[in-house]
Amino acid sequence: MNYLVAILTTIVPLLVLFIPGIFIARFVKPQNIFQYGAHIILWSIGIITLTSLTSTFIGLPVATATTATILLIIALTIAYRKRAYSKTNIWTLASVLFLLTAIYTTFSVPALLLHDGLPTGDSQKAIIWAQKVMTENSIPDYSISTALLNRDPVDFYTPALHTSIAFIMQASATPLMSVSLFAIAIAIAVAWIGAAIAKEVFEKNKSILFPLLTALFILTNFRFLRYLREPGYHLQNAVGELFLFGLIFMGIRLTKEWNWKDAILAIICTISLIFTHQFSTFIAIFALIPIAIAIILNHKKTITDFLKNKTWGTPALIALIISITTIFITFDLHKKIPHLFTTTPHLSNLLPSLASYPHTMGIVWFLAGIAGLILITIQKRWLFFSITLIILALSQGPLLFIDIPPIRALFYSIVPLSICVAWFFTSLIQFIQKKYKGTAKIALISTIAIVIAITTISSTNKAYASLSHSASNNSTLTPELLMLADTIYNTSQNKKEAVLTDDYNKRSSSWLTLSNQPMFTRIAANLERQMNEADQNKKRYDMYLNQLDYEKIFSLASKPEAIQLMKKHEIKWVTGIQKTSADGFTHNPLLKETAMASNTTLFSPIQDNVTTQNTWLLRPTTLANDIGDREDTFEHLPASIRSARLSEPLFNKKDTYRETNAPLIPLAFNVGDYVEILWDKENTGRPDTSVDFYIQFTNKIPKNLTISTPSGNTYTLEKNTINISANDLPFDDKGFITITINNPQEQTIAIDLIALGLANTP
Repeated sequence: MNYLVAILTTIVPLLVLFIPGIFIARFVKPQNIFQYGAHIILWSIGIITLTSLTSTFIGLPVATATTATILLIIALTIAYRKRAYSKTNIWTLASVLFLLTAIYTTFSVPALLLHDGLPTGDSQKAIIWAQKVMTENSIPDYSISTALLNRDPVDFYTPALHTSIAFIMQASATPLMSVSLFAIAIAIAVAWIGAAIAKEVFEKNKSILFPLLTALFILTNFRFLRYLREPGYHLQNAVGELFLFGLIFMGIRLTKEWNWKDAILAIICTISLIFTHQFSTFIAIFALIPIAIAIILNHKKTITDFLKNKTWGTPALIALIISITTIFITFDLHKKIPHLFTTTPHLSNLLPSLASYPHTMGIVWFLAGIAGLILITIQKRWLFFSITLIILALSQGPLLFIDIPPIRALFYSIVPLSICVAWFFTSLIQFIQKKYKGTAKIALISTIAIVIAITTISSTNKAYASLSHSASNNSTLTPELLMLADTIYNTSQNKKEAVLTDDYNKRSSSWLTLSNQPMFTRIAANLERQMNEADQNKKRYDMYLNQLDYEKIFSLASKPEAIQLMKKHEIKWVTGIQKTSADGFTHNPLLKETAMASNTTLFSPIQDNVTTQNTWLLRPTTLANDIGDREDTFEHLPASIRSARLSEPLFNKKDTYRETNAPLIPLAFNVGDYVEILWDKENTGRPDTSVDFYIQFTNKIPKNLTISTPSGNTYTLEKNTINISANDLPFDDKGFITITINNPQEQTIAIDLIALGLANTP
């Protein structure tokens, strides 16, 4: 990379925060630079988002209308607003540019050193759709997401995010790196807007320390740092938070003074939010309720006069109703409402206890935030208090019959609670300045400064300490993985050859989405959520069954049945992670190693015309494990062996297996996380039908073995398959069925495969 390319790559993601906003935002007094900077950011990102979306919608290259709009705004500003740029105004603008650039540089350096500047996390999906925007000059056809990613199309109806990412990638000399740096810029922008909200809520407080502390506490919160330490991680969340808190900022301003320019910017943020991130939009619906009520009460006459205006008001109201209805129908959001508001939320098991909040969010930070919130309540800042309380309440959503991920909702409280933390410390410092003098004053303020320094440095160090160039975290993209993606791309050419990746071990190979092939992922240990969503519609049910097949490919890694399942789903490539899932694939004679990158090995079948007679083993309802790899004892997987005296994985040139001579050999089958809705449709706490237990040894079945069921009944183990009554197999409180092999003579037995599934029925 030459010097010019490097400059363009690093500057472009930052420029989107400034241009065209610096030509639109009204200048303010120097002490209000945070509000001024927030206006610049929101105008810039809002216009880029909407123009890129609009140009793509009408079939133009994504950069055309966006660039033309920016240039037009610059030209009009130069022509008509030269007087606006006084010496004071220039210094105000320079202060904003300097602060944002300094923070951006600080967080960009670790990304360049530790990640080679390459993106991580969920930005991979945004990049895939952005590439389609760039090549097709149209809004992506999200209906292909089922075949492409085994995901519901409704999860990707965020075209504004994808068109804006496409614009960033096209404007940069190195597209992938630009996404990474753009993610950092967006996270910094969220913190800046948080500081602007703080200044807006406490506008009479002249201290510059308060908004600076707000930004500091946001940027150094351990949970918020996930946006910065791994740029691209939950990128859509970061962009969603930008527009959400931008809306809250504009809303608070509008409650105090009606301004049509601010109202227009609020509308731009609203539209951008709706088409950028669904979950943030959902949070916004609740968080903006107090603001909407305040605006209606404070500007009743202005609103009434506008609505009575037949030229503007009535058509605007009709257009708003039609737009909202169209959005809901287009994105199938009306179908999701019954699943979001339900008396039986399927995410209740993820509900955090209130006592866990300090540990989850940071003890000092959280307690100081609650203290600040109490202080704000005493001072009767009811609007901000209501917004913060609503966002916190959503972190207990399932308890309120709102079926949303509670921890994800909790993380939205970082911005408002950071304002509370900053207000607590600012108030404490101001109190000390008034009540104490001399040495006591210096000592107390120094103590507070030390507490703040220790808290922020500790959380930042905790976030960055685990990062290294060689470790993959949250889907880190590395040059080696790019090589794997190129291998698949160049080998497959235009043929459809799907990729199955091990998305469990830090998701290190999930960046194979860049191979331009359908990519499915193993999501072991998180399948319960997908299982519980399977009854929402047939599409989600089919996706759930597909996911069970993908997991079984890993469970039966060394067996020919794995190849048969790969053929069923047109999977040509599968990845294994060293010391875990790669072990089984390595011993499958029908697979060959194609390439290796870091800890990821890429396998492809030597032949795929494999058929087996054991169709029961391949049924989605059957839990199985090909014993003989590093994952055999992982209880969270479908089936695991929990025995003492268990050998390391062994291989006899034909079978993978493990040996044990323990008198009791427990075999755990994880029904609750994988197949409970298939096994127990009547919610009885046990299978609906009898169940077949299957075990395969490397040689003949050892003599004098029996098995015990959870009910206490015993069956003689004289053949590979034993039919067990449903009454003998109640689930335990974790959803497991544990079958114990009784080995009283403590023989050394070699177990090759275990399985448990509903018995064959006519």
